[in-house]
Amino acid sequence: MKEKSLQICYKPYYRTAEFRQIANIGRTKCYELVRKGIINAERDAQSKELRFRREAVVQYLQSVGLPLPMELLCDMSVNKTAEQFRPTNAVAGCTLTSEYKNQPSSNLSSTQEEDDLMITQPNRKNKKRGNPFKRIGTNGNITWVAMYYVPDGKTGKKKQKYKGGFATKKEAQAFLDEMNVKISREEYVEPAKLTLEEYLTSWLNTNYERHLRVPVENRKITANTVAEYRRVVKKQIIPHIGKKRLQSITDDDINEFYYFLQDECNFSDSAVRRVHKVLSCALRNAAKRKVKLIPSNPCEEADVPEESPNPHSYFTKEELTSFLEVSKNYTAGLPILIAASLAIRRGEAVGTLISDWDLENGTVYIHQQITVVDPDAKGRAMYGVVPYLKARGSNKHRKAYSVDIPPYLLECVKERIKVVEEQKRNNPDYKDLGLLCCHENGDYLDPHTIGSSFRKILKANGFKHHRFHDLRGSLATLLLANGASIMEVSAQLNHSRISTTEKSYLDKSMIPTRCASLTQKTLFDGDTGAT
Repeated sequence: MKEKSLQICYKPYYRTAEFRQIANIGRTKCYELVRKGIINAERDAQSKELRFRREAVVQYLQSVGLPLPMELLCDMSVNKTAEQFRPTNAVAGCTLTSEYKNQPSSNLSSTQEEDDLMITQPNRKNKKRGNPFKRIGTNGNITWVAMYYVPDGKTGKKKQKYKGGFATKKEAQAFLDEMNVKISREEYVEPAKLTLEEYLTSWLNTNYERHLRVPVENRKITANTVAEYRRVVKKQIIPHIGKKRLQSITDDDINEFYYFLQDECNFSDSAVRRVHKVLSCALRNAAKRKVKLIPSNPCEEADVPEESPNPHSYFTKEELTSFLEVSKNYTAGLPILIAASLAIRRGEAVGTLISDWDLENGTVYIHQQITVVDPDAKGRAMYGVVPYLKARGSNKHRKAYSVDIPPYLLECVKERIKVVEEQKRNNPDYKDLGLLCCHENGDYLDPHTIGSSFRKILKANGFKHHRFHDLRGSLATLLLANGASIMEVSAQLNHSRISTTEKSYLDKSMIPTRCASLTQKTLFDGDTGAT
């Protein structure tokens, strides 16, 4: 009876599901143990299923410290110990892993699922699963996962990334190849839900804070430029396309935005170009390697209105003399006269000091200007004196220079100096900044206010519309028309290149040509006969 009882309890083989239940492991772990040779298995010739010997199961459970179930202990009750189940080539004291390390796994034919999960390389040291690799979900579904490495823009180190959910290995491999190409071309970006409004706000704040930390004389951009960028972003870009996701913006979206500004908002070509300049600058920063929020700048492919030459609206000689005569009765009259007579900018005109005017030699030293220094707490422009001259469209400071003073302007300056001296004596609270053009309390004049007064004087006295800067070009054109050379005019305007003078300020239609008369005098007048 005892032998019959033992015969019923004894099982020489265990199926895969039974072994997994006894060892409390999953399907993938089970096949991994077989693949690495930690436990031996045989395959049934008919069912093609794996079978685990009783001795191997006992060895594995004892090696990992798991208790033996009752059905395994029943055979050990007849004086059988675990040592009897140890293989004949086992060495005393060695572990199960070392015993089975060099034993080959079963090479019998297998089912498709087991072929995919079991890789018959028991001595393989590299534990990588391949790339792409399979992933088995809790519900038994099999998907493919691609693994790739992306560089960190800040540290330069590589970060491991995964992308799963592919139905086939071919789809995962195609995605992996695409990612590797993008990474090699430095076009890969981390997926993000950042909107254009959020990015532009952060970009402005970052540049604004950095702008404030730099001394005024060393700034690459002026505070006036920062204020202009803020105005364009908040009033023109954000209200129209600010809600779009940054990474979803294309050149078509930007083209549509530009068409809207032209058709619905009646923006001129130059106004659209100003918006494009700000937007392109911001997105170019987003595409930099260290930032890499977008793969490339979509503004580079956008259709921007071509830059047309600025239509010159210069004063004629009669208009300018009449306008200067009328403007003498206004506060802005002297800055207008100085700008028109010396061809300097309005910030330079109101920024000249009394000590800069050499009345004996009839020269004036132009070396500083009044411009926007910093916005206040509410974002409004705050003007101040800066000790340099700024060239338009350049980060380099223009050199200070001296120009001759016309006699009429010289007399006006002498009269103004007398007025300033009298204001100092009569006002104990006079703020002496040494300025020639200033308020009655000595404070400096706002260049923006001077520009507004200039337009009001034109409109009130029936003159056609002009810009304040047209005074500079008008003098250059009138000087050329009256015989001055291009080099003399370029020196008067303090240009580093003569081509700048020709391109930006000259109106050739107002310059009379003398080529025909000079040709007649050179070729046909006088004795031209042969000697």
